[in-house]
Amino acid sequence: MSSPGKSLFWGALLGAALGVLLGLGLARVIWPAAAPLPTVTAPLPTATTLPTQPSAATSLLPTTVDTAETGHEQALLTIGALYALDGDLERARQRLAGLRLAEPGKALAALALRYAAAGSRQVATDLATLAAALGVEPGDLLAYVATATPTATAQPTATPLPPTATPTPPPPPTPTSLPLPSPTRRPATQVPPTAPPPPPAATPRPLEWDRRVDLLSPPVRLVEASVTPGQWYWRLVRLQWQSARDGGNTILYVQALNDKGQPAWGQQVIVENGGRTLLFTEPKAGQEYGVNFPMASTLNSYLVYIGGDLPSDRVTGLGLGEWLGSTDHTSFFLVFQRTKK
Repeated sequence: MSSPGKSLFWGALLGAALGVLLGLGLARVIWPAAAPLPTVTAPLPTATTLPTQPSAATSLLPTTVDTAETGHEQALLTIGALYALDGDLERARQRLAGLRLAEPGKALAALALRYAAAGSRQVATDLATLAAALGVEPGDLLAYVATATPTATAQPTATPLPPTATPTPPPPPTPTSLPLPSPTRRPATQVPPTAPPPPPAATPRPLEWDRRVDLLSPPVRLVEASVTPGQWYWRLVRLQWQSARDGGNTILYVQALNDKGQPAWGQQVIVENGGRTLLFTEPKAGQEYGVNFPMASTLNSYLVYIGGDLPSDRVTGLGLGEWLGSTDHTSFFLVFQRTKK
């Protein structure tokens, strides 16, 4: 290659190298690379938990409720009613102990609040009175707390009135000495004979019903015989109940009387308890009842009535204890009389 040609070649190569260097310098100094944008990571907002406000219905409920109260409601009602009747606090404690409640006083108070809100003032009074006697502060139940006093219900006894004096008619007037007119003969008047008045109708014997059996749980009931006027039937004239503390001995006593009120010996008495037991009245030394039947089951287990050809009243719900399931020693005394409707 000639000298001019080499010069041209090297000149071109040098120019190209200078051009590259110049471009790199401009890129580095004059137009620097843009910094990368920063990546921003923001946490997502979390859900805000709103406070729960109690409802109006919830705020009215008591803060503590005996969990066994609902299962023993009927027993608590019965115990409160019996305490209102006899005022025996020790006996009420024994009945409550059988329920095995942690705090029977508070259970009674909570139940009293429920019945007071429902408008049952008498029931609320019985429950609140017993709760207060057990040491529970009355609070809102103060207006329902009463002083429990035992009341003995005596059956009214008819008191015979003293015989009244029969008025004595005044003596006939004394005849005077004045001359009397001559009697005029008149035909005799026939007077029809007067029929004797009918004998007074027999007054039915009033029913002697021990109202304490209405407070048993379940209560004892009387089912009257379906008879028409003038028909003979066996009518219940007495029902008496004897609690354990009164000397109850698990015996069911029954007597049948004739229409004159005398014992009707040999009369059928029927006791039903799943089966049917036929008994007969008979004299017993030192007793006025012709049938003694031992009870072994709780209330609502026995049905009693008089057998034979005549209809009879029936007594249902008999048994031991004061509420269903209790086997306290109690007794019943029943008297039926042959009566015309």
